[in-house]
Amino acid sequence: MSSSSENKNSLQSVVDGIQTQEKNPFQSDPVKGYVPNPNLKSLRTYQGDMQEHIEVKKETVATIAIAEQKKKIEHNEPTYTEPKIRTSQTSRSGLFMVIGIICLAIGGTISGAIYFLQTEGTSTTNAPIEKTLISFTEKKETTLPTIDTSSLAAALLQEQSSFKSEANKVLYTTFLHNGTEIKPVDLFRLIAQDAGDALKRNVSEAMFGIYSYDTNEIFFVIHPEDFGIVYSGMLDWESTLGGNLSSFFPLLGQHLATNPSVFTDETYKNKDVRVIRNDSGKTVLLYGFIDKNTLVITVNEKIFEAILNRYIQAKLAR
Repeated sequence: MSSSSENKNSLQSVVDGIQTQEKNPFQSDPVKGYVPNPNLKSLRTYQGDMQEHIEVKKETVATIAIAEQKKKIEHNEPTYTEPKIRTSQTSRSGLFMVIGIICLAIGGTISGAIYFLQTEGTSTTNAPIEKTLISFTEKKETTLPTIDTSSLAAALLQEQSSFKSEANKVLYTTFLHNGTEIKPVDLFRLIAQDAGDALKRNVSEAMFGIYSYDTNEIFFVIHPEDFGIVYSGMLDWESTLGGNLSSFFPLLGQHLATNPSVFTDETYKNKDVRVIRNDSGKTVLLYGFIDKNTLVITVNEKIFEAILNRYIQAKLAR
């Protein structure tokens, strides 16, 4: 009787153990000597969560994974993405793109520099450049009260005395009357009042100015249409030329007060010139052709040479 009871108790203990394991298949036997701390809460582990979902909520691993992904998307958390495989073709495409960007940047820089230089050059070259018979360093407009030789001479003598500049500079003078510019060629014809009509008709351009050398001196530069006619006309004009120009050149006026207007031939800087010298041998008037298109009238050889050099330099620079 007692043996049968013992067997029954043993069998019952085995059944109880199996039932306990079925209720908690993931629970391991407690370690001998371990006493749980009643103040510590049980740790919630991933294994416990999985167990709860599988046993209580009857969910599968797949449905759990889908739920986790959905939760990350709702909370804007990063989700797993398939890593991209960088191929050699992708590398070449990226390299070509970088090279293209660099080339565009260099090209843009060069284009900008060229545009800037062209803009600067255009602003300079588009500025109106006045064409004159010789180059000048300064220009001044003067108003004449009346259009006559005495007013013109007085204005030029005033500019001669007031022109403050270093040597080898040219003041180009133009003249106005009642706000209207007077053409230089018309003023020259006014000066050449005793010259022949043929000479006057064959002067197409004229330039008046002051040349700064060791002293400031007045000059006239004339452009003849026909060299032969103007050359012959100048010779014919010589008898009264000095008198017509004496108001512009004070030393000439002083000389002619007691002497006739007599010219002599001379050669200066390989150019044939005609000169008037005073009693002390100083040149007080000179005229000569630089070339067949340019006639210079001034006070002495120094100014003639300075104008000649400036004219030659301008031609060589063209």
